[in-house]
Amino acid sequence: MLNFRWFSTVLFILLAIFSLSFVWALSQPPEVQWNRVYNGYETQDLIQTADGGYAIAGMNATYTLRGYNYFLPMLIKTTSLGEIEWGKTYDSKFGVSREAFSVVQTRDLGYLLSGRGGWVLKVNSHGDIQWNKTFGFSLIECYAIQTSNGDFVLSGLMTNNNNGEDALVFKIDAMGNLLWNKEFSDPSVQFVAAGKLVETTDQNYAFVGNWGNYAWFAQISSTGDLQINQTYQFSSNGGNSFFSIAKTNDGGYVVTGNDRQSVWLAKLDSEGTIQWSQPYQGKSFRVAVQAPDGGYIAGGGTLLKVNATGRIEWSNVTSGVGTTVIVTNDGGYAAAGFESSSNGDMQEVWVIKFASESAILPDGKAPLPDESSPFPTIWIVVAVIIVATAGIGLLVYLKKYKH
Repeated sequence: MLNFRWFSTVLFILLAIFSLSFVWALSQPPEVQWNRVYNGYETQDLIQTADGGYAIAGMNATYTLRGYNYFLPMLIKTTSLGEIEWGKTYDSKFGVSREAFSVVQTRDLGYLLSGRGGWVLKVNSHGDIQWNKTFGFSLIECYAIQTSNGDFVLSGLMTNNNNGEDALVFKIDAMGNLLWNKEFSDPSVQFVAAGKLVETTDQNYAFVGNWGNYAWFAQISSTGDLQINQTYQFSSNGGNSFFSIAKTNDGGYVVTGNDRQSVWLAKLDSEGTIQWSQPYQGKSFRVAVQAPDGGYIAGGGTLLKVNATGRIEWSNVTSGVGTTVIVTNDGGYAAAGFESSSNGDMQEVWVIKFASESAILPDGKAPLPDESSPFPTIWIVVAVIIVATAGIGLLVYLKKYKH
């Protein structure tokens, strides 16, 4: 009897250790490879460049004892390890924006910045200005993508004459000439806003935002004609809105949004129909993209990893204010944002690079995206064996000693 009790105790301890280690292993973010802080003020966008480095867009400012002034659009180019290659600001004489909301690496390996007021700036690979345009739209925010034919499409929200906001999408060619612009508004709705956008698989454009108190998804043709127009209500309390959109491997989209209580992730099909949606109370993020394993990574104040149906796998609170996250070409993640300096009197830009979550195979190669690490399956089998053994042992004990 003592031997059996000792055996049962050992099994219980092993099972407890397994359970704790299994939960711990599935809840840890990947290893941080490097963490950089740069002189600056705010980060709005981060991309990985063709050479494996990074481009960071946002705002720079001059700090004095009286506070900040001289706010200027900023672009920083780094190496793959986050070391600065060059950083530039662009004087207000080149446009009305004090901040770059998005950066795109162009076909010629230069960069396109966009900002307030319909301001668009094209620079070469060293950050030198090639052309600058301000289109006169009263845009509060402005986001850009380069299309498959080399043009650019930009979306944002603009003030209207009724102290509200309307959505605007416009297209320019590679030299900044305006091709068309489309405004989306409703006299019965005070606030209509367009956030980020993507080019669809059939070379149309999809974007998200809000239509009054509803989250909004729309698709337009390559000439700006409305093709799909969908609204969504996650909460009857109002404040429903989508922030960002990214394409997924199945031709659909992952979008981020919020209501007045929670932030949301939603998976849409190619027509904008919701396949699943999930609120995350106590989390804070604005951007999500598909991860190499088919799940999704969301970035902002929280770095959140979920599986393909939105169940949380791990989360990590980022330093300061987080604004964006991307999947890097090695299967890892990079997140960016801004924070107060160590002495608390200045604001600085930061970027964190995380390693890939993928297991490394014996040949040194990472598994394909549809493969997964055998760790969970193996340990589930081990858990079943341990539980079954303990259960059989308990039955034997009860039968032998309780009669």
